[in-house]
Amino acid sequence: MELKGSNQTSYTWSTYTDLNSQFSSNLIIPHMSIQQLDDNYDGIYDQLKLKFQIPIEDQINSLYILLLFSYQLKERMNLIMQTPLIIRFDMPNLLGFCKYSMYGQLSLHQREPLLEGYMNTVYNNSIINNEQHKLKDIQLDTIQKFLNKRHVTLKIDPKYETWTLGSASYLDPLVLNLTLFYKPNKIWSHPNIFHMLWWGWIQYFPILLFSLFIGDRIKAFVYGHHLIYGFIMKYDRILYKQ
Repeated sequence: MELKGSNQTSYTWSTYTDLNSQFSSNLIIPHMSIQQLDDNYDGIYDQLKLKFQIPIEDQINSLYILLLFSYQLKERMNLIMQTPLIIRFDMPNLLGFCKYSMYGQLSLHQREPLLEGYMNTVYNNSIINNEQHKLKDIQLDTIQKFLNKRHVTLKIDPKYETWTLGSASYLDPLVLNLTLFYKPNKIWSHPNIFHMLWWGWIQYFPILLFSLFIGDRIKAFVYGHHLIYGFIMKYDRILYKQ
């Protein structure tokens, strides 16, 4: 998390303790609460709620929050992905804000289709090195370049934002409310050859049965009403004529 105050002063904080030691004197310690809710009680989480209360005596004009997600698809498409998600807000004027709320739907963004029946682990790598955390890995420019190289990412769409003007204080801390909804997404996929043959046979089989049935009824009607005359010849007479 990074907040921009007056005179472009930056206030930062991270859940990685070794990164906090690199933030110099402008480190902030927020009170954070996290909730994942199951609205319809089907055993699958439907939304994520994050709340930050930050005691800070400055006029905050912009914020930058980086969230790291592990995303997985199963059954027809198999995808395992680790991806960052950027939440950014810039105040349209210089008044600053003391409360910010964001509501959005977490969506899968694709620039190419996924292949069915194939385990895709190309994007199963984190932008942050698990062995050594560096500040340059979480900078906005680095994250944007990292996401631009990927064909499958996460984004917040649609997104709704509200804010309250003013400056935070120790009596009334800066409040950030973030709500992300896990809604069903449409997946752009390309079937493999086995799925194409399977679904092609399923579509062909009813047509085959219908054609055989119609052909049998036509044959019965034609020969039953003697529309075509025929006679039986013995096999030896056929050989003799040849």
